[in-house]
Amino acid sequence: MEILASIYGESSDPDQRYQAKEYLEKVTQHDPNDIDSWIQLTEILEGVDLQASVHIVSMSNDNDSENTLKAYMFARENEKYRDGIKILTNIIDKSTDKNEIILYLKHRIRDAFELEDFKMVIQDCQKLNDVGYELDDDKRLLMLLFEAEYKKNQEQMVEKLKQTAIKLNSDPGRALRDCGGLSRQSSFEKN
Repeated sequence: MEILASIYGESSDPDQRYQAKEYLEKVTQHDPNDIDSWIQLTEILEGVDLQASVHIVSMSNDNDSENTLKAYMFARENEKYRDGIKILTNIIDKSTDKNEIILYLKHRIRDAFELEDFKMVIQDCQKLNDVGYELDDDKRLLMLLFEAEYKKNQEQMVEKLKQTAIKLNSDPGRALRDCGGLSRQSSFEKN
């Protein structure tokens, strides 16, 4: 049931997301200490009804987990992604369960992406790979990784261009503008 809920929860189809919600509610009733299911249920409800998601989190029996989940949800809702990353980092550092580590890394990747911390996105994708998670099977994370790598490379190239312009005693702004011209015509064609 958890697997179906996870699959349906990733869907953009409202009927499948509703079905995922139903499954996860049954799973959490059966095992109130299943933190992964609580988080998935909260994610589904977060997009629909924040009050319901806070209520679901508060139903958890483990007070420490409850407070942690509430703090994370508050951070996400208020776009305090740095706080969310800190919370997830603390959980990841304490966890020995492979599935939990995977789940929390995935959330930390999304938060890091929101902050445009592309270095962390790339590092956490590597950590997912290191624990045996097949990133190639996760289209959403794969797209985040590709975009992070592109943005990171772009940032590095802009920085290199600025440094080169400074070394050549040129205006870095002009060097950046001129950079677009180089892509249209090679330096060999200009001669």
